[in-house]
Amino acid sequence: MMKPMIITRPARSLSTLRKLCAQTKKELEVKDYTGEHHKRAKRVYLWGNARTGALGVPKFLEPEKPDRSPVFTQSKPYNFHWPVRASFKVKHVAAGYGFTVYAGRSRDRSLVMVGCGINTDSQIGYHSDKGSPVDYVITPQFFELPISEEDGAVCTSVACGRAHTVIATNKAVFTLGNNVFGQCGRTVVEGEKYGGSRVIHTVERDDIIKAVCGYDHTLLLSADGSVYSCGLGTDGQTGLGNFECASTFTKLQGALTGKKIVDIDCKCDTVLAVSDEGEVFGWGNSEYGQFDIVTQDPQINTPTHLPISSICGKVEKVAAAATNCAIVNDRGEVYVWGYGVLGKGPELQQSVEPELIPMTLFGMNTFSQDIRVEKVFSGVNCFAAVTNTKALYTWGKNAHGCLGLGHKNVQYFPFMVSVGSEVNDVACGADHVVTLCRSFV
Repeated sequence: MMKPMIITRPARSLSTLRKLCAQTKKELEVKDYTGEHHKRAKRVYLWGNARTGALGVPKFLEPEKPDRSPVFTQSKPYNFHWPVRASFKVKHVAAGYGFTVYAGRSRDRSLVMVGCGINTDSQIGYHSDKGSPVDYVITPQFFELPISEEDGAVCTSVACGRAHTVIATNKAVFTLGNNVFGQCGRTVVEGEKYGGSRVIHTVERDDIIKAVCGYDHTLLLSADGSVYSCGLGTDGQTGLGNFECASTFTKLQGALTGKKIVDIDCKCDTVLAVSDEGEVFGWGNSEYGQFDIVTQDPQINTPTHLPISSICGKVEKVAAAATNCAIVNDRGEVYVWGYGVLGKGPELQQSVEPELIPMTLFGMNTFSQDIRVEKVFSGVNCFAAVTNTKALYTWGKNAHGCLGLGHKNVQYFPFMVSVGSEVNDVACGADHVVTLCRSFV
């Protein structure tokens, strides 16, 4: 039997190996040929339910090739490209129940509004096909506001509810869509038909810095820290001290009296607000224990102080979903409470007091100890958070893949979304998400 042949090579000295490593490193060195005037590109990534047209990608529903099937669920981030003719910069985005609204500026710096998705109540403006109103807009379409280009209007905030839209500018606030409960801030007209309507209501306020829409009510935050509301109040979500509907924007009192509010949020009918002193206030639906820390009543109809500072510290941002709540404090930590998928695993489904989500779930580790969460956003049954590294994390119920994780399973703890860009803003709808991003290079 022949012995196997063994080939030996002379051992290289340590100095030789170091020279080889240095040479290899030099050969593999990446050079940056970016021009001095190069700017990182702004991008829009979106995902979730495509069936409604809210993603604004026509080929999802009408495939360009006959052998392709329609795409009804986009569970991974999709890099959305605007049509060539749509030369404008997106500044704000809002996602409603099956529709999306963008606010931007054109080359001449005038205000531009674009909408897509469900339009059964004219919530994204009047659109027609051969003279007939269009209920579903699968390609983003422009719509005009009752304001001239010379006015120099600049959008400060956009919000979408179940079937209405609110656009705040430095000139006025504009509302459109369903107004059956007065959520557009105008008198309810019995028997009014909203489909195919051209009505866009103007609220003479030029100091609104943030608009928020629940199911069927609206909240406005002014520059001086005051909060105004109107619309459906059956769960106390308007905060006006009753359970009735209101068709005009009215300033809230209660525990907000004398306070300067810096952030408000509501996705359904539970409302959270935070003052410049870091105090948290809440009102609206508490059927799932959202406000059990102060009352056993299923609803609160006036703004009420929530004594959570001893647990959370100074709060900076708030987010209120359908059955659970989240806040971000000045240390960049996220606390959650309420009922549902809270973000601390399947074992924790309900909590009266705020629970801290471990920062390791947002990327903090031995090599990255300065991670902090800067923003938190609410969906109907999910949350999204953006860190100081501009990374996006989502958790909650995953209807139609709205968490952007590539699947439709429930996500019990924060998981990073592979967006491929720095995330700056997030808009969560009922089952779709739109993000405004900036490329890495």
